[in-house]
Amino acid sequence: MEDALLFSEFQKVIVVDALKKGSAPFVFKKIRPQKKFTFTTHALPAEAVAYLTKSLYGRNPEVYLLAIRGYEFEVGEGLTPAARQNLEQALAFFKETIS
Repeated sequence: MEDALLFSEFQKVIVVDALKKGSAPFVFKKIRPQKKFTFTTHALPAEAVAYLTKSLYGRNPEVYLLAIRGYEFEVGEGLTPAARQNLEQALAFFKETIS
């Protein structure tokens, strides 16, 4: 719920997350609000947070997802060399996109 309040304060939101499967080095896409809730204590997908933002606060910011491909997800693991390279490429893309 606090993420929906935070989203409501901006016109444009970029959510950065790790990607366990899929395209490397990263995926950048616009997302749409969707009423897709799962019963978990971990997190809501960005689409669900955008939906709550619209439903609860009447705000509809542009929301984008920057999902960076990772490879090892064990607690205490650092970035693998491939994941670090993906992060660097995503960061370069992001800097170019916002400038």
